[in-house]
Amino acid sequence: MIIDEYQETQVLTASTQQLHLMVVEGALLYARRAVLALDAENREEAFFALNRSREFVSELLGGLRTDQNPALCANLKQLFSFVFHRLAIADLEQNPTRVNEAILILEKHRATWIELMGQIQNENASASPAFDDEFSDRHDLSQGRSWSA
Repeated sequence: MIIDEYQETQVLTASTQQLHLMVVEGALLYARRAVLALDAENREEAFFALNRSREFVSELLGGLRTDQNPALCANLKQLFSFVFHRLAIADLEQNPTRVNEAILILEKHRATWIELMGQIQNENASASPAFDDEFSDRHDLSQGRSWSA
């Protein structure tokens, strides 16, 4: 399918920061679907959507690299763990309010992440070539799945 090929190309060519944003947006997409399903009392669809959203949040947790910035990683771990817990409780209680709490946090994180990406892009655009090498050494964003760089 053309859409699948397009998405695969997007993932394969994305920067680490863009991949993180895609994962956050995936978690949001399925959390919003869960709210709609819960509101419609469609338990099966709600279960599926909540499970997918939790998978994305698990990926966010798994992408944290504590060797880069331990304090920031600890904060992000708490944040994403709270989101995961809210999604799990929402599934047990069939409660869209719990999902909306998770959505609010993910939306704030998404906005913050986009702002950070803009700042990094501006720094890179205004930096000299010597500074680019130094910036790359300090902020190795190309290795692994570090969402904490």
